[in-house]
Amino acid sequence: MKLFIGGDFNLGDIEWSLGRCVAGARDKNHCEKLINISNNHLLEQVNTLPTLQGRILDLLFTSHSSLILRHTICPPIGLSDHDILSVTTHIKPVINKKAPRTVYNYKIARWDQIRDDMTSFKDTYFQSDPYAESVEHNWTNFKDTLLKSLNTNIPTKILKGNKKDLPWMSKKIKNMIHKKRNFITRPEALKMKKIS
Repeated sequence: MKLFIGGDFNLGDIEWSLGRCVAGARDKNHCEKLINISNNHLLEQVNTLPTLQGRILDLLFTSHSSLILRHTICPPIGLSDHDILSVTTHIKPVINKKAPRTVYNYKIARWDQIRDDMTSFKDTYFQSDPYAESVEHNWTNFKDTLLKSLNTNIPTKILKGNKKDLPWMSKKIKNMIHKKRNFITRPEALKMKKIS
């Protein structure tokens, strides 16, 4: 397992190259605890660049420092007073593609026919002395009859894994993107582009 833990730890009184607190550390107790946690879990802190007033407050711990190509500091965004720690690694995200699967389309199912099939099965089932058979036999008989009726009376469709299905893309965001694209293709938007 490759472990990466990063963020603003607000403990800038640690000399990470030496693995110790600086003399006169403001929060020596917490600094020592963080160093001990890092050592006990074999994590290396890789950021050597200050992110606020010459102090290294934003840290990145990893169990595999060889996977980090480089790290740099970028200017803050918005109201933040911390510089941004930017890290480039050898790691590539693994995308688990959903395998195509067959599902029932219940909206256009023939429920009356399914009800008739199962009513007919019930009558036949109780006429044939079900108590003489094993539980397993009765269950298999019921299951096979039900599945046969479902497969006959409910159309199916194949759902394919969507490569563009991003977890952060909510319906609201998709609608906003759609509106933006529609606006860009309007004549008034094209005129604005020419003017600018």
